Amino acid sequence: MTMNQNAFIASTDAQVFAIGAVLLITIVVITATIYFAINAPVNTKTYELQHSEEVIEDFFSLRASINMLQDYADSLIQQACEKAPEICQRHSYMSSLVRSNAFTSSVSIKSLPTGDSFIALPPASGNMNLSPADGKVVVSLNDGDSGTNVSCSCVWRVENFTGNYSVEYGTVNTSSNGTLTLEGPPYASATVCIPGNFGFDTSSNNTVYKNITWYAENVTGYTDIILKVRTDMFSDMRHATGWDECYSVITSGEGRGSFPLDDLTSVSNGHRYVQLRVELKSYDPQKAPTLVNFSIGYNHTTSMKLGESSGSITFSAPYHYLPGMSLTYENGAVIKSQTEGEFIDNRDNRTPPFMLSLKKMPDNRTQIHMTLVNLTGKEVPGRSGEDVLVRLWLANRELIANGVFYPNITINITSRYYRAYAKWFNETLREANMCAEDYKLMVNDTQRTVSVEFYGKGHGVELYLEKITVQVDM
Repeated sequence: MTMNQNAFIASTDAQVFAIGAVLLITIVVITATIYFAINAPVNTKTYELQHSEEVIEDFFSLRASINMLQDYADSLIQQACEKAPEICQRHSYMSSLVRSNAFTSSVSIKSLPTGDSFIALPPASGNMNLSPADGKVVVSLNDGDSGTNVSCSCVWRVENFTGNYSVEYGTVNTSSNGTLTLEGPPYASATVCIPGNFGFDTSSNNTVYKNITWYAENVTGYTDIILKVRTDMFSDMRHATGWDECYSVITSGEGRGSFPLDDLTSVSNGHRYVQLRVELKSYDPQKAPTLVNFSIGYNHTTSMKLGESSGSITFSAPYHYLPGMSLTYENGAVIKSQTEGEFIDNRDNRTPPFMLSLKKMPDNRTQIHMTLVNLTGKEVPGRSGEDVLVRLWLANRELIANGVFYPNITINITSRYYRAYAKWFNETLREANMCAEDYKLMVNDTQRTVSVEFYGKGHGVELYLEKITVQVDM
């Protein structure tokens, strides 16, 4: 009996111990589960917030690097223009100068958080992507004065303006067919403005200028014919480039010659009026240079496109506690997008988030400074799990308009983040004290576009527009 009793007591103690052990293990498991349930999400969220902030700072470094490329190009051109002013008078000179002095930069984007979840969740690594076709920006001119659509290149010949010219100095002869020649001998030089002191009317603001062609005679090593062309939106040429700042197109030898007008900074598409200046010079008392005829080619379009750019660099991460998080660099703006909305992040108040600044002048004209950022390169698919090195090359820089006046200017932006641009434009226009009669803002949800049209109200819109092209590699 005693023996059986002792066995029973031993069995009971074993059961109690087993139950206690199970209870203890259960308490440990529950405690660990509660601990991880509370702390794992907190730690994971902390890591994700930290990582998102790091990537935002990386994107601001990306923007700063592209801004540096722009500043470098501007300083390069400024130094060159001080030594040789004719560089600033031709677009091709400035572009070739930038291309021949290549400049590079690089930015590392952190695509993986420093820590991850303690529980069985997939790693929240980010993806980087370059889309050259995304984020399109177009600066255009809408002509309300003329709906003319000229399919061929019209010509403007000197015969049309016989008797309609002004001689600034010297003396010239004009024959019935419009030939210009120096009066002499003796003679030295003469300068003729055609047509007179006013610009020739092309009948439309949507004018695209082609080439100037001419036929010259008696051009030798001792005689010269120099042509200068300029345009303006006003017939009195009040805002046209000064003649002394216009590029001198020198006729090289006798016969026919041609020169592209779109290479001249004194000529702008979208200007209705054009004017020519002819300088005749001779150092030979026996000969006088003769301009037999010339023509300026132009046509009209239904809409005038002054400049455009495209391209975006995007980072996205499948965060567990920051759903829908993505960052995009697009035309100077760093755009943050999450499920609750999207906005243009402007942490650096020294420069605008979008490469555009507006100013309303005392005479009520609108002054616009804008840089188009064109991102080129092969489309790069998403990369994750490692830091991504973004390499940037300054491929080109174009000066499109340097304080040029237009009747009106329209900025069209096509982007998946069009609402963020619309909000930014509204705030910027309000800060610039722009009134309802100064502009019109339109948002198209179907096409995902935002358009802002600025009106000159008789004064014109003063535009400073340049475009930099950046080659992107990852």
